[in-house]
Amino acid sequence: MAKWKVKRVAKQEEPSAKKIMRWITEGSDHCETDHTRVEENNNYIAGQQWAKGDLERQKMRERPAMPLNKIMPALNAIANREIMNRYIPKAYPRSDTDVGWAEVANDFISWQRDMAEAEHEETMAFRANVASGYGVVHYFWDQMANEGEGLICEEEVPVWQMLWDPSARKQNLVDRRWHVCGKWVPISEAEQKWALSGKNKDFFRNLLEEDGRHVNSNSMASRWSWGGITAGRWVNRSEKEMFIVESEWRDVKTQYKIAVPIRMQEFAMLQADPMFQMEMGQDPETGQPVMFSGQQYMQLAPEDQDGLRMQMMMDTEMQVIEKKEELVSIIESHVDIFGEQPVYASFDKWNTRYAILASDGNKGGEVVLEQGERPMGFTYEFMTGFPWETKEGIRFIGFVDLAKGLQDWRNSFMSLALARLATSPKAHMVIEEGAVDDQDEFMDQ
Repeated sequence: MAKWKVKRVAKQEEPSAKKIMRWITEGSDHCETDHTRVEENNNYIAGQQWAKGDLERQKMRERPAMPLNKIMPALNAIANREIMNRYIPKAYPRSDTDVGWAEVANDFISWQRDMAEAEHEETMAFRANVASGYGVVHYFWDQMANEGEGLICEEEVPVWQMLWDPSARKQNLVDRRWHVCGKWVPISEAEQKWALSGKNKDFFRNLLEEDGRHVNSNSMASRWSWGGITAGRWVNRSEKEMFIVESEWRDVKTQYKIAVPIRMQEFAMLQADPMFQMEMGQDPETGQPVMFSGQQYMQLAPEDQDGLRMQMMMDTEMQVIEKKEELVSIIESHVDIFGEQPVYASFDKWNTRYAILASDGNKGGEVVLEQGERPMGFTYEFMTGFPWETKEGIRFIGFVDLAKGLQDWRNSFMSLALARLATSPKAHMVIEEGAVDDQDEFMDQ
């Protein structure tokens, strides 16, 4: 048996990594029930509707186990309505001069949606929503698309790749504070994309041995087992893949609005430099600019200097400041120049952040490959079905959850009926009127 040399990565102290790992633990406990249910529902849609124990029972009794799948056509009838009633952005002209621009905008929208396969991806997400209560769509910028020119792309994401905030209760999970998406990617692809900085280079160097074999690559119990990720199994040796986690979350960001005099810097130069000249308007007779020098300002009486200072302070513009250090700098400059503090106010807004996380599987070996802000908001969007409240949190269910009990009864009844026909071909069968959809078709079969 090969002996792998495990080189430990220094424990990361980045707050984003710790936060995401806590979310993965919390989300995997909450979402595993939905992941399992959706997988079972997909089996029903595909016709694999008999449980393993029921199949064994039918086999022991020498009875058929037929799935007469009525879920598939019913699901298609519901989900395909999305194609007929799909919402598509459309530009309408406001006047005759805007008609050409509106046509160009609509042609661009059609081209963009066609290139991004939006029709197919949205249909698949809506179909998953109708079936099991959850559909997920990801909007992202792919630099390699469109012959390397880049393109806004869209993809449907299987729900078992997603974890989300257990406290979210509203339709489409619009009130969620965070979500996590995990997927397997080839290590070579991840290295090419993220191994640019020195820290990331060291991470990928420690992840691979010189001969290209992967270290600390415990086998995965299930390919989509979030429990395996929480246990530290992030690398798949047989496929040469690593597990990448992308998380998006909202936090509160404080910003400041401040009234800044437009000519504050010019007035400061006027006070400091006798040779500096500032334009004060135009001569009504000649139309030439009227210049005012720092020497003239110093020769003014104190009350006239105060009047000019007040005039400069009144002509302001509103600025939005994101960093407190920048606000302090403006306030200090204002006090130095005008002798009093400016008018400003603070306000809070939601700020969407993201981070991409990986791990070599060692304890404390998680590393943030990329992080930053997303001014456009979440790029992963949920569609949800019927709300179902539980004490563990809200769940969303779909058509298959409501229909699979009836489908089980239909399968059992028809299999029993066929067994009776096979064992007693001359016996009469008494069935309730309306038990089958078409009695003539039933008798023919």
